[in-house]
Amino acid sequence: MKRTNYIIYCLLIGVCISSFFACRKQDDTYKQFLEGGEIVYVQRADSLKAYPGKNRVKLSWTILSDPDVRSARIFWNGGADSAEVAINRTMGTDTVYVVLDNLPEGAYTFDVYTYDDAGNSSIKADVFAQAYGDNYVASLLNRAIEQIGYNNGKLELAWYGADNQAIGTEVSYTDAEGVQRKVEVLPGDSVAVLADYKPNSPFEYVTYYLPDTMAIDTFVTDASVVEVSMQHHENIDLDKSLFAPLYLPGDAPIWVTSSSEGNDLSNLWSGIFHGTRAASRAWYRTADGTGMPQHFQFDLGVSAKLNNFKLLQRGVFDQQSLVYANANPRRWEVWGSNEPAEDGSYDGWVKLADCESYKPSGTPVGQRTAEDIEYAQAGETFVIPDDKPAVRYIRLKVLETWGNTTAVFISEVWLNGSYWTIVQE
Repeated sequence: MKRTNYIIYCLLIGVCISSFFACRKQDDTYKQFLEGGEIVYVQRADSLKAYPGKNRVKLSWTILSDPDVRSARIFWNGGADSAEVAINRTMGTDTVYVVLDNLPEGAYTFDVYTYDDAGNSSIKADVFAQAYGDNYVASLLNRAIEQIGYNNGKLELAWYGADNQAIGTEVSYTDAEGVQRKVEVLPGDSVAVLADYKPNSPFEYVTYYLPDTMAIDTFVTDASVVEVSMQHHENIDLDKSLFAPLYLPGDAPIWVTSSSEGNDLSNLWSGIFHGTRAASRAWYRTADGTGMPQHFQFDLGVSAKLNNFKLLQRGVFDQQSLVYANANPRRWEVWGSNEPAEDGSYDGWVKLADCESYKPSGTPVGQRTAEDIEYAQAGETFVIPDDKPAVRYIRLKVLETWGNTTAVFISEVWLNGSYWTIVQE
């Protein structure tokens, strides 16, 4: 028992001696900081932020409560470069803004110290920033154009997707009156429209970039100049290979039976004039019971200033008992549009012509002469007045058939006019 107490006593003595020397060492270290007087620290730059720019960087920070802060010094390039800033304190929180200009392109770490009038400094606050320059600008690409189209005096530009740093594209062009115009294209836009575009005139465009959401400068690419080659087709029959059906709500339904396979609106421009069945593609027919008036429409593929519309009756070559009879149109209207209403209404449509089929002999329905057949075989042509606009879409509104039927059939249609097309290179 006595030996155990002795060991415990010796351990206690050792702990006390160790604690004494440890405390003495801490006092010696503390005294080193107090040599020449107590050190005073100024409040550091709080919430230090950096905003990149073109060969410059903007810094900002706040001074929250220390009224003695009077200036700041900023160091970069390992302390080789610096700038001094005077600070005018108010009674509340102050925000300091500093712009460092003429910086070579590159990455920087900025060390900021604040000072009072006595020269006492804060502890360091630092922030990383990038200064952008000519090398960055040289790396920027203009947004790419996927396709160029032309419709009703408008040049339509379809774009590939924008770079994630791009904030917009600006297109400059000349309109039909020779006036310079600009169109802004946002990154999310897939199509830009150059209204009243002057055919065969070049356009140019630039793309703007913001390398960082906090950047203070916007960067722009060199301009890309695009030469547009166009051809004017004057007073010619429109190219039927460009035609396409346009089905909308409210259209006359298509005649469908076991023997009507092949009956399609595209039969109206098939170029086939002989055939007793719909499958021959010699004619198109709407359903029985449709009633009057009824309409259907198609896309011309181009926007054209029309001169005339021509219609060929069904049966003029091989079923002449149908000519000036049955479901061949007797009275109808031709309508045109560049932007048809999606609901199938007549919003956006303009009437181009009132048409009435002419029968040279004037004989009753069911009778016809050789002159009637010869006239019908040439197709009946109806003039579109000069004051009507260029259109891309055609709607036929049938008011009456020769046989007062509730269905309509037609063999072929033609349209003649003038239009511009893009020359694909």
